[in-house]
Amino acid sequence: MTEPTTPIRVAHITPTLSRRGGGVAEYLWSLVREGRSAGLESVVVGLADQQTQNDLADVVVPGVEVFSGTPVGPAGVGLSFELTRYLRYALGPVDLVHSHGLRMLPAYEARRLASRRGIPRVVSPHGQLDPWIQAHGAFRKSVLNVLYEHRNLRTADCIHATSFEEARRIRAYGLDRPIAVVPIGIDAQAYDRPRDEAFITERFPELANCRRLIFLSTIYKKKNLPMLAEAWVRLQAKFPDWRLVITGPDFANDSQTARDILTRGGAGGRFTITGPVWSADKQRLLSSCDLFCLPTQGENFGIAIGEAMAAGLPVITTQNAPWPELRDSNAGWWIPVGLDPLCAALEAALATPAGDLHAMGLRGRDVIRRRYAWPQIVLRMRSVYLWLLGKGPKPDCVYTKQDAIPDPSSDVAHPR
Repeated sequence: MTEPTTPIRVAHITPTLSRRGGGVAEYLWSLVREGRSAGLESVVVGLADQQTQNDLADVVVPGVEVFSGTPVGPAGVGLSFELTRYLRYALGPVDLVHSHGLRMLPAYEARRLASRRGIPRVVSPHGQLDPWIQAHGAFRKSVLNVLYEHRNLRTADCIHATSFEEARRIRAYGLDRPIAVVPIGIDAQAYDRPRDEAFITERFPELANCRRLIFLSTIYKKKNLPMLAEAWVRLQAKFPDWRLVITGPDFANDSQTARDILTRGGAGGRFTITGPVWSADKQRLLSSCDLFCLPTQGENFGIAIGEAMAAGLPVITTQNAPWPELRDSNAGWWIPVGLDPLCAALEAALATPAGDLHAMGLRGRDVIRRRYAWPQIVLRMRSVYLWLLGKGPKPDCVYTKQDAIPDPSSDVAHPR
């Protein structure tokens, strides 16, 4: 393999640069930052929104060129004449295009850029081929598929999946392009913090002197927060020393549904909705909780799950999230989707002695350190880029249409 110091210049094109992009934006900026040590030079091009200017001050990596184009028209389309002009006339030399997200015009412009310059293009769907996502707004998606998205996907040189589950969904969608299975990296050291009760007392005084069950995610229907609220209503009286913490950005006011369920169910005073908590404060909050729960309808990866494990928390999540390590390493509960399985897992977890929960969390942290550390993740992505550029062999993480993709819960996909 070419030495990691040989630079590869990548144009990352994304519909969002700010925290409104949730896990996608967080992954992109981490990949850009961590990739520098592996010889990955980046240009980041995306759409501006009302949070972009403030967020870029926090996340931009020194020496990385960033262009944000102002969108015009409906927000869900992503039309930006500024972005188009930049990609066509102002972008300097790049070796490869990496497009993030689907069904917005920056993805179309990424294909046009790669075609004009005759360079490879990687597409990261970031969960957008999940059946649950496909079923919501199906008419709009079908129109955009016909206009340009089917062609974007079927002409990609490689499609990036963050888990074997996502890879199998990509194949089920009918795509035969090579798939690179490269998970999202987690900065385990950033979350390896002691409990910070002074931070809790200052920021969230109602959470002082109790044990804490945390839900942390971008809040929308797919995450099943109302189901968690219903489960908490059933169980909270039995566990008076615990409080439910609901954390994350909510761009559609979906947390109000959970608040109504909790209040009507008599759980007032037994829960806190914090709103979004970012960066170091998010790390402090996670590390000061005792248990994490995300009863999701589906995840292509589930970065919040990995972050909770890195913080040393045992995790309750569903089998629609690709984390069988929770079961295999006895680091939490990996359950079917549904209120009854959720209540059973929560009751078992909340009744588990604190020392045993702590030991489960440490096993999860070890999984993150061994399998999801950024240095190994960026080298794997770099090997994919080198292969596409004709400068290296096909990596083991790449599956062509002739290759069988491992079952997501198998030992091949997740060695014990």
